[in-house]
This record gives sequence, C-alpha cells and structure tokens, in this order.
Amino acid sequence: PADRHADRHADRHAMCSSSGKNLPLIDLRGTTGRPSMLASLITGEKQTLIIVDCAYRTLELAAYLRRASSNYDRPVAFLHHQLSPAEREAILYFFTEGTIKTLVTTSSFLPALKDTKIDQLMVYNLPCDQQEWLSTLAVPLPEKTGQVYLLFGKGDIKALETHLFSLAPDRNSLARLYMLTRQLNNENVLRLLTGLTSTLQKSGLKWFREYTAGIGLAVFHELGLIECHRQDDQYIISLPPAPKEKLNLEDSRTFRRGQKMKDRVKIWQERLLSVPVKEAGFLAGE
Repeated sequence: PADRHADRHADRHAMCSSSGKNLPLIDLRGTTGRPSMLASLITGEKQTLIIVDCAYRTLELAAYLRRASSNYDRPVAFLHHQLSPAEREAILYFFTEGTIKTLVTTSSFLPALKDTKIDQLMVYNLPCDQQEWLSTLAVPLPEKTGQVYLLFGKGDIKALETHLFSLAPDRNSLARLYMLTRQLNNENVLRLLTGLTSTLQKSGLKWFREYTAGIGLAVFHELGLIECHRQDDQYIISLPPAPKEKLNLEDSRTFRRGQKMKDRVKIWQERLLSVPVKEAGFLAGE
C-alpha cells in the first residue's frame, strides 16, 4: 500500500540533502483522512517511527493503528514520559531489536533512538519549532531505502497555538491573572501558583498551566506590580498599592521575549506548511 500511495503522489516526492545525507521526503501535508492514510503506509516488514505532538496522541494513534491492522502482524506500541521508567526502557529495547515494528512517540524521545535502525519516519504533527524539526530530521535512516513522510497540516496550528499561549500569555490573560493575584496577597509562591492555575482553568482558560502563572508573575515583578520576599524557608508574594496609571506591558522583558517568540514560531510554522519541499532551505525551515 505504501508503494502504491507513493506512486499516486509522485509529484510530491523530493530528495533533499541535510547533514550530508539524502532524505527522501514524501510530501503529504494537508492530506485529509490522516489516520487512515498513515495506516495504509505501515507494513509489517518496515521499522516505522511516528512522531506526534503529545502523550495523549501516542495512545490515541497507537490504538487506532492496532484496530486498523488487526488482520496483520504489525506490533504497534506507544511511548511517552508518563509511563514508568521500566516500561519506557522495555519499549525502547523491543523497538530497537525489532520485536515492535511501529512506535508512536514524541520528539522528546528522539535522542534515545539515535542508534536505532528505522526504515521510515512519519512526521504526523506539525513540529512546534525549528529545533524540534531539525531533531526529527536527524533520525538515522537507510541511505537508499529510508523514507520520510510529512503528514502534518494546517489543522495542527490550533493545538500549537494553545501551547504557545501557555508559554506567552497575552494581555487579556495577564489582566485576569493580575486581578486574581490581588485577591491572594501575602501568599506562599507554590500555593499561589497552584491556586491561580486551578481558578483560571475552571474559569475557561483550559490551556493555563502553573508555568504560565509563573511567567505572569515574572512579568508583574518586572513591572513593579508584585514583590517577593523570603520568610523562613519559603517565598511570599505581596502586592504594593495598584498603580494609578495603566502600565505598558512592553516594559517587561519577559513579556517582550514571549510575544516575539510566539510571532516567530507562527511565521516559521506557516512557512513549513506552505514552502515546496524541493525549495532550498526547506529542511532547515529557513
């Protein structure tokens, strides 16, 4: 099925050079019916690595592939950091020695797979940034027979936007965070982060994380909106009187860096989705 599929998309096939090796890229970006497309490309003979965007996706996609391949001998496994160390070690071992033929995982496990023989690489979701993209393409593949399938599409942008919002909260989110922080004056930092995160998630900001609250507090500290002092063995957040005039968030280095990062990543992702694979610089995402 993979060969027939590649023939139908011959115009989407390109050989690109990266780090001194040729990467045969099969461009299926934006293809509809992505899970079934992926299932049709997997054979029992080829060692297949599938890179997805999160732990939940590893479970979801592995379960789908198991159902889709129930009539074939295609052992499928998933790997993520919420598994126990013993489970992770066992999965990596059995995939490396070939008992497991198909592994669904995230890019964070790529370093552990650097010496593993892989016949085909499936980039299922849009990489978050250029570093993840380059790490994914560094997976060792056979020089003449290895293949890289690009299956990501514009639908991935929404999920990535949510992650970017958690790393670089916007003005409205920071305003809500500040108003809530003022209600929790003289609070231990750790309890404050937990309380802020829980309250904002319940109010509708499902993407809000404790590290998001920490980033917000850093912005407030740089603007002089909060103070942090040590009391015994813990850090306490206190608030001076609210400013009479509206402050400029751009005066916060943390806020500026976050927004620039978010804008830069969005531009990079849009380019990776649209630029032809044969164009110079595609592999580097330039």
